Amino acid sequence: MLGEGPAVQVVRCEDEDDEDARIVATVRGWLAAGVPAEEVAVLHRFNSQAVKVTAALRDAGIAVAGDGSPYFDRREVRQVLTLLRRHADRSPADPAADALAHALTEAGYDPDSPPDGTGAARERWDALDALRTLVGSLPAHLTGSVRALSADLDRRAADDHAPPGRGAVTVTTIHKAKGLEWEACLLVRATDGSLPSVYATTPAELAEERRLAYVAVTRARRHLVATWAAGRPGRSGGRPARRSPFLDALEPVRAAHTRSGPERRAAARASSSAPAAAFAAGQRVTHDRHGLGKVVDVRAGRVTVDFGSGGRLTVTPDHRLIPL
Repeated sequence: MLGEGPAVQVVRCEDEDDEDARIVATVRGWLAAGVPAEEVAVLHRFNSQAVKVTAALRDAGIAVAGDGSPYFDRREVRQVLTLLRRHADRSPADPAADALAHALTEAGYDPDSPPDGTGAARERWDALDALRTLVGSLPAHLTGSVRALSADLDRRAADDHAPPGRGAVTVTTIHKAKGLEWEACLLVRATDGSLPSVYATTPAELAEERRLAYVAVTRARRHLVATWAAGRPGRSGGRPARRSPFLDALEPVRAAHTRSGPERRAAARASSSAPAAAFAAGQRVTHDRHGLGKVVDVRAGRVTVDFGSGGRLTVTPDHRLIPL
């Protein structure tokens, strides 16, 4: 047994730039304390969220191992980089901001009109929006001219293809965290609308979001930090973001008098352990291995759950079984 570990930390950040700085500082702290880089993971909800986080880590000299196809291999991103490269060849001193705006427009990006839903059109928009956000966070010497910006983005595209080798921090979505475990995990961009996803609207979809979040945080064997940003850089005037409601379950020491009645009940439902008395026949539950299910019987301190195609399972309630 590992014994008592460090307390879970939930960190509020001013905006995504501040959040990225805290992510880098946290990872550096773990590495300095002797946690191997391959035992560190940064977990996020959407693929597009990895772009800026990965850039911040690499810019800090931290090797990163991503998952899936490299971001800069996306067709629409390659199109923008090609347009910037051509512009730089013609007029290298032109302002980078103007060149980028033109290239993004040519690629079909309108910052004010994200497509509805979660299909391919929205994925393309999100990828281009991530590129715009990344460029907006870069220092002035990289964004003064189109030549400087084009060269920097080409370098980042090359980094995407460089084998990380040993000693690389993993950056991955919470979907791909299942079955993997690390010594230390950061759950990032943990805002309402991201976790749970804004696209999750039905009770079943919200329950699946809760299950994904639970599986993600249980991947951390010893160190767990969750971060969320109240705003996004360069986007003033909008409503501030709210932290994920799932974060309440990570703060068991939060004073009870600071929560409303509904908040206390939600925290109890999301706690990491619940006795058999917390369950009743017909209740929906989630299990970190078997997924969503329905309680069919409670007796003698044990709970029998029907997981559908996964069959029935009788268990002693523990941190794996959560009432919804």
